[in-house]
Amino acid sequence: MSAERATVLLHAHRELGAKLTEFGGWEMPLQYEGIIAEHRAVRTKVGVFDVSHLGKLRVTGPEAGAALQEAVTCDVLSLAPGRAAYSLVLTEDGGCVDDVFVYRLADDEWLVVPNASNVAAVADKIEESGTHPVDEWDRWTILAIQGPQAFATFEKLWPEAKATEMKLHDFRALDV
Repeated sequence: MSAERATVLLHAHRELGAKLTEFGGWEMPLQYEGIIAEHRAVRTKVGVFDVSHLGKLRVTGPEAGAALQEAVTCDVLSLAPGRAAYSLVLTEDGGCVDDVFVYRLADDEWLVVPNASNVAAVADKIEESGTHPVDEWDRWTILAIQGPQAFATFEKLWPEAKATEMKLHDFRALDV
């Protein structure tokens, strides 16, 4: 494969027998056992998805909140640190650049997570709104843990995160 980027977990995916693919410049796992078996596992138990190929734009500083407030459709200023919101980044005529998640890391620090293919376009819109996002594609690993046993699995692996106390769109940053 000729991908430019790889997730931190790529070596583990290879060792576990993942079928790999290139997507948006990333070498990443597509599936392990097969789509039907993996669908059933997530619907009945739990699945862990390495979504580290998603964009990671860090926006910081005293002007960051106001700029993001203009760049996205959600109320980022009302988010407490440790909370996230789903949002859209729109064009001037109401078209959609991308859908994103906005995570408030601290009072003057946010992480905007766009789709891999739209990182530059989202960064441009944030910059047009008055602040400079930093592309931290290689700093963060993002795992999506999904299914009816997601919270129990998360809590078993990382008890310090207190996953069972989390609400929708809460997040925890962990050093693993």
